[in-house]
Amino acid sequence: MIARATRPAWTRFEAASRDPERAQLRRLRSIVSRAVGLEGVSSLREFRRRAPVQAWDTLAPATERIANGEPAVFTRDSVVAVELSSGSTGARKLVPFTEAGLAEYAASAQAWLHDLCRAFPAVDSGKHYWSLSPSGRRPSITAGGLPVGVHDARFLGAAGPIFANQLAVSPDVARHDLETCRRLTREALIHTPRLALLSVWSPTFLDFLADVPPETWPELAVISAWSDAASAGPAEALARRFPGVHFQPKGLMATEGVVSFPVHGAPAPVVAVSGHFLEFEEPSGRCRMAHELAVGQTYAPVLTTSSGLRRYRLGDLVRVEGWYHRAPCVRFVGRTDGRVDLAGEKLEPVFVGEVLERVRRPLGLRWTFAMLAPETLPRRYVLFVDAGHEELARRVEEALGENPHYAYCRALGQLAPLEVALVSEGARRAEGRYVADGGRAGDFKLTPLDPRLDWRGWLQPAP
Repeated sequence: MIARATRPAWTRFEAASRDPERAQLRRLRSIVSRAVGLEGVSSLREFRRRAPVQAWDTLAPATERIANGEPAVFTRDSVVAVELSSGSTGARKLVPFTEAGLAEYAASAQAWLHDLCRAFPAVDSGKHYWSLSPSGRRPSITAGGLPVGVHDARFLGAAGPIFANQLAVSPDVARHDLETCRRLTREALIHTPRLALLSVWSPTFLDFLADVPPETWPELAVISAWSDAASAGPAEALARRFPGVHFQPKGLMATEGVVSFPVHGAPAPVVAVSGHFLEFEEPSGRCRMAHELAVGQTYAPVLTTSSGLRRYRLGDLVRVEGWYHRAPCVRFVGRTDGRVDLAGEKLEPVFVGEVLERVRRPLGLRWTFAMLAPETLPRRYVLFVDAGHEELARRVEEALGENPHYAYCRALGQLAPLEVALVSEGARRAEGRYVADGGRAGDFKLTPLDPRLDWRGWLQPAP
């Protein structure tokens, strides 16, 4: 079973969590030994001097060269495949993978699965569902002959074949269009009474099972999904639908690499110190290693992998909430990108998410969809939400005014008052726009602030 195959990865993670500095520096030495352009680097200080922190825009031209078949761009190892990232609000990214990079990913994914099976034995022997969605409009091979797409099982290394045998739904359903994919998935799951694990990214992804009685799956032990930031409301609603099932929040696992994964009993997902080399950037721009973080502080993860990504700023923010041995436990709090600036107000997703949560609780609202978006006629913000209150608009407007830039724009009349627009099936409709833009349904992620215009036509379509 999975637990036996993943035990070595768990053992290595346990050792690394007790001495993360040593484990991480060992990983850095291994990566540097394969890297192109870092010859002679023998210390962390030299590595940081030679390799500045960078965003995807800086990396993108080189990844295109890799896709076109150019060898030894980032690393001397051969690239075996490329994968498209989810691209929640921006352009999708072409992420390269080498065998060593896949092994790093597997080190964290296997450790997570081992802990999950250890805490919930039904997961070890039962059937699993891992979110599957149509591949969308994407090529199957690059101009340079590289496969586009990495099968999920490859991210699990030696445990992959066992994992594949326990799937309740064949990956072949992803070859169909979205509606057919969901219909076939629903049929397969309804006929899988030994289902033990439902693992998805967005908690709204399981809405197509909303009318299926939980008793359909008497052995269901765990539901795994995002539950932080904008996903908090939908996650709570999903957990209420399955009152006897353990809900496990996801860690921060991006296409590019693993930052953290849940460990049973830890206060928050634990930094994956046995996988990639990870740094955490302070607001000042200074980077810290995992063992140097401080509880209560917020950092931006910076990723270096054996697949070639070098000091890549993911664009996420995490807050430290405790420790697992000597490895920090971190919770996702939002994105660093997605700023909206119609008139100089400089609204950020993290701030908006905090505002909405602060307003929601005193009003006793239980919404599953809440998203602020800009409009230009008139120039203002609209809160699209599926649960309203007569005080909601005033209180959100008041809380947004704690941002002095927003307050100044309102005082000058550069922004009209905020509007609240009630919607139904908001998550499904927002997902529809994401898919129409070329995204994959299973990768869709709710956000408290979306910079795109014209949301009213998608969320409040004409009858």
